[in-house]
Amino acid sequence: MTKTAIPEKLKDDSIIEALCEVRFHTEEQPEIVIGRLSDHEPWKTFAKSRLSTADIPSPIRAVNEQLKYQPVLELRNADGTHLVKVGGNVISYHNTGKYCGWRAFEPTLADVFSALFRYVGDAQVTRLGFRYVNAITSSRHYISGVSGLALKIEVAGDKVSSPLNLNYLVKNNETHQTMTRIASPEFVQGQVQRDTTVIVDIDVSSPDGYLATSSDIVCEWSGKAHGFEKEAFFKLIPPDVLTKLVEK
Repeated sequence: MTKTAIPEKLKDDSIIEALCEVRFHTEEQPEIVIGRLSDHEPWKTFAKSRLSTADIPSPIRAVNEQLKYQPVLELRNADGTHLVKVGGNVISYHNTGKYCGWRAFEPTLADVFSALFRYVGDAQVTRLGFRYVNAITSSRHYISGVSGLALKIEVAGDKVSSPLNLNYLVKNNETHQTMTRIASPEFVQGQVQRDTTVIVDIDVSSPDGYLATSSDIVCEWSGKAHGFEKEAFFKLIPPDVLTKLVEK
């Protein structure tokens, strides 16, 4: 396999969460937006729960940039592997646990984008985020730590190894930028698998000033974001390890 080759699928992927977040502007009342989106047919059987942000009055959330794009309602399917988070100016779709694969995830996201513009007619998308969180293990992925990645970090000629927490940003084009976060388990909050050796969190987002006004444009953006995400991830995997991981 050449250095630039990107495999279609791995035998055992490392993704523990895949998500896409859409932030948007609308003149519609937040309560109406939340009600319309949460009543979307594919999610009617999802269990609904209020998030803590819902206890903050809507006028306060509207004028606070830290709160404006926070969801207030979560919808979760029966086994907890798919969930939707909705707010007056945001909607996100999450696949947690076992990743369903891009062939299943892509049309699901397309439905989310379509629902947004169907129920919120004046929606103007101002930010998109496409994120995959990977939990790499030694037993399943043949990487025992940060030093096992195709990554070299030196300070004054001295190699830096685990434990390590590294973030870097790549500007892919005028509409996409990729933040890659690599961390040893010591730096990760929350639950990770006991044998996790490295967390690779790849977040593709739109830059400041982005604007989209149709689901087709957003769908096209997410497809390109998926490509940039894969490119960023597989650059980190040594060729000899990738050969073991690729599904034939």
